[in-house]
Amino acid sequence: MKKFIYSTISCFLISIVMFSVSFAESDLLSKKTFPSTNIYSLHREENNDFLIDYLREFNNSAEKCYVYSSGKEVPANTKLKIEDMIKNKDYLSLKKYLNENRISIGYTKRIVKQNNPLRAIPSENGSYTKYFYEIASGKVGGKTTYITKEWTTVLTGRFTIDSKGNILYTSGATIHADTNFGAAFAPYMEDVYASASYRKPNTLICRGGYKLKSTIVIPIKDFGINIVMDFGSFYRSFEQNV
Repeated sequence: MKKFIYSTISCFLISIVMFSVSFAESDLLSKKTFPSTNIYSLHREENNDFLIDYLREFNNSAEKCYVYSSGKEVPANTKLKIEDMIKNKDYLSLKKYLNENRISIGYTKRIVKQNNPLRAIPSENGSYTKYFYEIASGKVGGKTTYITKEWTTVLTGRFTIDSKGNILYTSGATIHADTNFGAAFAPYMEDVYASASYRKPNTLICRGGYKLKSTIVIPIKDFGINIVMDFGSFYRSFEQNV
């Protein structure tokens, strides 16, 4: 009988705590802490530092790309529209356009390191890395509230070439999201994959993808509530003559 009473009381107390947490979460999400429907409400639109820093490298690169989150290239008229906004330094319009259309811009860097020339087959190890600027709005805890964040997707493919510049083999690929969302956020990747292959004589092919999510901690008196944001799936690839 006592066990039954203790069990009943425990269940009752747990129910009260869960209700309180749920109520606090709903209350916070309904107030100005997380204004609903405005996907830019928690993204400081006036702060363009991240994008400006990225564009310094992007504008100096001869190898650029403009792709949807699916990895498909955008049409020519869309590319021209993006280039005009970059040229005119209309950063707010650019971020909004990229976010609403799920578009990313990217540039490439190449690194080559010479192997030991005394080897039977003289060769060089190299890598190509594509840096994609990402902006997306993560849905907060299944609610109609969104938080917008920026980050960089980094896709790298490694290869070895002979003295004529032909690819001998590839040695793998990596992909990761380079994020800096702030102290309250803990971003993480799911369903991550990356691969490298080549097409003779010298075309490196890299593909990768992931889902990006993040937890955000909302303090409630002496404890915090972890809420999950989902930014969606991202597929990135490139083909590059080495």
